Amino acid sequence: MKLLILSFFILAGFLNAAPSPLTTTMAKKDSSFVLTATFTTTLSREKFMEVLFTYDHTTKYVKQPNLKISLVEEKPRINVIKYHYNYFVAKMDMAIENKISPDYNHFIFKQTGYSRTNKLIPLILSSGGQYDIINVENGKATVKYTQYGKMDQKISGIFEKMIVMESVGFIKSLLKYMATLETSTTVATKN
Repeated sequence: MKLLILSFFILAGFLNAAPSPLTTTMAKKDSSFVLTATFTTTLSREKFMEVLFTYDHTTKYVKQPNLKISLVEEKPRINVIKYHYNYFVAKMDMAIENKISPDYNHFIFKQTGYSRTNKLIPLILSSGGQYDIINVENGKATVKYTQYGKMDQKISGIFEKMIVMESVGFIKSLLKYMATLETSTTVATKN
C-alpha cells in the first residue's frame, strides 16, 4: 500500500510537468477498463506514425526512473518493444507489438507477453489499444488514443487512479516530445 501511495505522488508530479491531452475519459467494469484521450498535432501523418513506431523516438518520450525499454524485433510497419519495470517490491516485463496501418491513419499496439515477480503487481491478462487520426483540418490532425486492459482483480480506488495517471502521463510525455518536433513548416496533410 505504501508503494502505491508513493508511486501516486511521484506520478502526480510527473503529470503536472507536461502538456495536457484535450480530453480524457475512462470507463471500467469489474476487472476491465477502456481509457480514451483526444489531442492534436501538426506533425504529418507519416511523421506522427514514425514517432509512435520508431524505437529511437520511443526511447525519447518513454521515460520513467523505474523503466527500461528494449527493441525485440523490427520490420517495416511492425515491431515488438519490451518494457522492463523495476519497482521497489517487484519487477514486471511486458512485450508490446506495434503496427502501422497502410494509410498511416492507425497505430495499433497489443500486449504479446507479460511476467511479474510478485503478486503485489496485478496480473495483466490483456492490454492494447490504438491511435486513430480522426480528422485533419487547418494543418492540425485530431488524434484519438484508446487503451484497453483486463486485470486479475477489480479496478477501483487508488488502482483506478494509478491506471489513469500512468496512461495520461504517457500521453503527456508523448505530447511534450512531439512539441519539440512540431514546426510551422511541418503540418498535417490529408491523404
